[in-house]
Parts: sequence; structure tokens; C-alpha cells
Amino acid sequence: MKKFSLERNVFIEGYINDLVKWYNTLDLFILNSKSEGMPTVVLEAMSIGLPVIATDSGGTIEAIEKNWTYRFGDWERLKDLILKIYSMTPEERERIGMLNRKRVTEKFNIRKNSLKIMKILMSFVENQS
Repeated sequence: MKKFSLERNVFIEGYINDLVKWYNTLDLFILNSKSEGMPTVVLEAMSIGLPVIATDSGGTIEAIEKNWTYRFGDWERLKDLILKIYSMTPEERERIGMLNRKRVTEKFNIRKNSLKIMKILMSFVENQS
């Protein structure tokens, strides 16, 4: 980080006791991962109402809009996305965060998804009879 003079702006956290409190200290959440399933941290950050930038791997592409993803190793695209977020007004960033919150609560709602799974299972059982 010293090479790029980022030590006052970028923090690499270890274990975090209070995730909600920690997420609420952030302006932006970035997941730079080469391989993922469905990353819980992305859903958590979105549910808090943060703008999220992430690699387009695994389930991440189901969670966030494509225009906020980049291919792992494409540092130019990552830089552009970060600059895009920080060139926005606080109100625009908040709007993106609220859209993320809405998206995660609608698309990844455990109650709604459990009901969908139950309907599928019941349909399967009825068709087996």
C-alpha cells in the first residue's frame, strides 16, 4: 500500500466483532475475489445499504448489477468503478446503496425463497402420487 500511498485511505481488517457497526463506517464495499460461490459479505454489505463493487465470479453476478462488476485482475476497470462511485454526490451513492438494499431484501429473502422451495417440493410430491 505504501507504493501507492494508500495507507491513510485503505484499511485491511482482521477479525471484526460487530459487523453492522463496521459496515456502517464504510463508504463503499469492494470484493476482489478470483473465485466465489455466493459471498455472504456482498449480501451483508448490500443489506446495510452500501454501494458494492465486486469481481464477476460465481454467485456475485446474481447479487449485484453487472455494471458494478469487473473481471478479476482488470485493475483499470476496478479503478474506473471506484472513481465513478467517489465522483458521485453523497445522495447518488446513498441511492445506489438503497437500491442494493432493496435488491438483496427482495431477491435473497429467506422467507420468500423458502416458500418458493416449499411450492416446488409440494408440486414434486403431488406429481409423484
